[in-house]
Amino acid sequence: MEYDPNQAPQRNRETNGILVFIIEGILTIIAGLVAPFFLVDFPEKAKFLTERQKHIAMTRLREGRASESMEHATVKQVLRMLLDWKLIVFSYQYFVAATTVYALAYFQPIILRQGMGYSYAAAQLLSSPPYVFATIMSLTTAWISDKMKIRWPIICAQCVVAVVGLVIVRYGGVPGFRYFGLFLAVYGSQANGPQFLAYAQNQTATINKKGVVAAVMISVGAAGGVTGSTIFRSQDAPSYGPGIWTTIALQMIAGVATFFTSRWLGRQNRLAEEGKVVALEGVEGFRYVP
Repeated sequence: MEYDPNQAPQRNRETNGILVFIIEGILTIIAGLVAPFFLVDFPEKAKFLTERQKHIAMTRLREGRASESMEHATVKQVLRMLLDWKLIVFSYQYFVAATTVYALAYFQPIILRQGMGYSYAAAQLLSSPPYVFATIMSLTTAWISDKMKIRWPIICAQCVVAVVGLVIVRYGGVPGFRYFGLFLAVYGSQANGPQFLAYAQNQTATINKKGVVAAVMISVGAAGGVTGSTIFRSQDAPSYGPGIWTTIALQMIAGVATFFTSRWLGRQNRLAEEGKVVALEGVEGFRYVP
């Protein structure tokens, strides 16, 4: 869809480009109207579960909650939640993921074309395979982390993968090897997006705070989109060294922050087990899952 409008005469490109966005917008609206009919309801209302399965699902959902009832948070409670230092870490993590994801999405075709010498059509086609690879790896690592009940080693490893991929893109030499670097960079950044969201939710005890944490992270992630679209400057083409190194620095800091935060969370769990901490997050029996 991106390739065809740009092959039209100059006077028709704008019209064709608008038509592409209109088609994409219509498809999005249709998907939004149809999606509610396929969304799974709460376990207690799901018709495809037996009574025993509903009980098991609800028991799992209630683990770590302060109460089984949903109460609206007061302004004072929300402000207290916003002042939690861990929220800064969670928001930064998602900001980094969003920055890298948007940067690669915007500039990958340009890097392929100007930096690696591929034709316009080839650059558009070659932009897709890294995302297919990232999808497969994201599902795989998410499954592994859920089974192991630990996220920080996978998150840190994926930060390293993203950094290695970006270094290869910048200094890989031959186009084929640099293209391989794009696979690593896209996977490392894309996979950590949902991992960061899940990581934050695992360290949050109450339903109200989970909502606040998710809202702040998504909002800060939007700023990552702005950052990702501006750090790759046209004057830095075709290598885009400053943009790539900025992204590398962000990824390295995110990995280090995740490591030390997870170590602290693990220590808090040990203190709680020893009875030296009364209630983590103010919820008796709650434990962090870093």
